[in-house]
Amino acid sequence: MRIQDKNSNNHIFSLKKIAIFLFSLLFIYIPIFAQNGIPIDVLQDDPYFRSGSADEAIESSESEQEKSTEETIESKESSLVNSTANDNSQNSADETNDSTEISSSEDDKSNQINIPAPIEMKEDIVDAKIDIAIGYMGFYTYEIEPDGIATYFDMNNFYNINPYGASARIEFMTLPAIFGVNGIGFNTTWSPMKKTSTYYTLKTNLITANLFFAHKVRFPNTRLMFEWHIGGGGMLFVLPTYTFETGYEPKPYNWIYPEAFAGIAFQIYFTRHWGLDLNIDVVYPFLVEVMFPVAQVTFSSGWHF
Repeated sequence: MRIQDKNSNNHIFSLKKIAIFLFSLLFIYIPIFAQNGIPIDVLQDDPYFRSGSADEAIESSESEQEKSTEETIESKESSLVNSTANDNSQNSADETNDSTEISSSEDDKSNQINIPAPIEMKEDIVDAKIDIAIGYMGFYTYEIEPDGIATYFDMNNFYNINPYGASARIEFMTLPAIFGVNGIGFNTTWSPMKKTSTYYTLKTNLITANLFFAHKVRFPNTRLMFEWHIGGGGMLFVLPTYTFETGYEPKPYNWIYPEAFAGIAFQIYFTRHWGLDLNIDVVYPFLVEVMFPVAQVTFSSGWHF
């Protein structure tokens, strides 16, 4: 009997231990399961979890937002005020510097000596393509042989000079050149000639015509041009007419001779398109009867296109 009571007591004691152990496990795991069943972000947003009511939480969040908005506005206004102040200070500093520079520059100008700038030609007269000139021409001849043309036409009474004449010239300055300008031209001259003797009177017109090559250069910073030219053509005595004292007039014929031509010219332009020309030319016709060298001087008005 005692053995049975002892066993039953041991059995009851072990059951008590198990019951106590299970009861302790129940109190430990119930909070754990309850905690894992609610998300942590929900608990954090719950006002009761933060020890406050829902109205207080809303009011606090709105006040925080208003406060942050006011701080942002104040910071923007302060930055705008600072930038405006900086700009004003910079502008005032720039104005001060400008006024200082202006005053210093005026002082420098008052102390400086004004040196006139050199006159420069802004209009290039060399680039024109066509030159036309019309003017007065007189010529001189040197008698290499006695009883030459000067004696024949009574020019020796006035130093072998015929002061009556006219000239015309046209030039096309379109050829390339290393410096200056090249071109070709044509010129013609006219001179009336007359001889009076005891028995007859001789009248004719002397005409020359030449083609030539021309080269022009301009003196720097001026409107003055220099030209040289060379060419050839012909000399024509147009229908020399003899009128005898008896009234007899033989049939006239033209006298035509080839000639060589060369000379120089100076041209000064008063505008871009108009100026004055001075030409000095030597003409040598190849007359069969007698030598007749001619020096022509031409003063003409020229147009530049």
